[in-house]
Amino acid sequence: MNDEIKSEQNEPAEQTEGTQQPESQAEPAGPEQAGEGQKPRVSRLAVLSVLCLVAAFAVLVIYLKSGEASFPLALEKMLLPAGAVVLGIALVAGVIALVMIKASGGRVGGRRLALLGIIVPIVSAAAFLRTSPGTCCECVLVSPAQQCRSNIIQLAGEINKYRDGNEGRFPQAEKWCDILLEQTKPDESLFSCPHDEGARCSYSLNKYAAEAGSDLPGDMVLLFESGPGWNQVGGPELFTAPHESRRGSAGNVAFANGKARFVFEEDVDSLNWKGEDSKEAEAEDEEPEEE
Repeated sequence: MNDEIKSEQNEPAEQTEGTQQPESQAEPAGPEQAGEGQKPRVSRLAVLSVLCLVAAFAVLVIYLKSGEASFPLALEKMLLPAGAVVLGIALVAGVIALVMIKASGGRVGGRRLALLGIIVPIVSAAAFLRTSPGTCCECVLVSPAQQCRSNIIQLAGEINKYRDGNEGRFPQAEKWCDILLEQTKPDESLFSCPHDEGARCSYSLNKYAAEAGSDLPGDMVLLFESGPGWNQVGGPELFTAPHESRRGSAGNVAFANGKARFVFEEDVDSLNWKGEDSKEAEAEDEEPEEE
């Protein structure tokens, strides 16, 4: 009798254990089923890779516009290396992201973003290496052009230095090179552009600026690239554009405010050569036509 009671008491326990066993077996399957129903999270490294591509594109745009925006020369030289570094980060982040995505077994997504971060830097590097310096982007100029621009900026500074010490007066136009050498004593190498081998001077003084006196608009042309010579004075007819680019030929121009930029041949006439009021003065000087 006692044996029967003990067996009856043991049966519910065995049944309970039997019912609990499937539940314990189903526990590890629960998270897997939940994971299968969830959308894979996008790899952060893949997103970082794409963001680096956007940043590199922004740096390239700034570099192409740097000549027109009168950026400091030191900053302009840093832009292209900075863009290359950002592209390198995009490539590394894309490779690591792709490896992690494959190893995640479908739990991490963003494969296309990672591939984009890998392919674009490789294609960009290949295109840059295959492009010769003379046919690169419109403002990606060879180092002599950069040196030429640096020279004209320093010469414009020497002219303004002379004017500050002479009550705003320009050096005598026909002797401006000689007077600068005598008075402000710049290095004579500043007068020539590296591409003009053997030339003593590669720049001309804007005759309209020399005639205008002390009050010059900041955007008025002060110095500009011209053919080889010495003490050259003239206007836009003397402007030369020896630096080749994809858009066209460009030359350096320095303004009364001491800034400089590369100017393309088709944009020369749009510069302020005669001062802000030159067009109004010309209109007043014109005689009315007889009817």
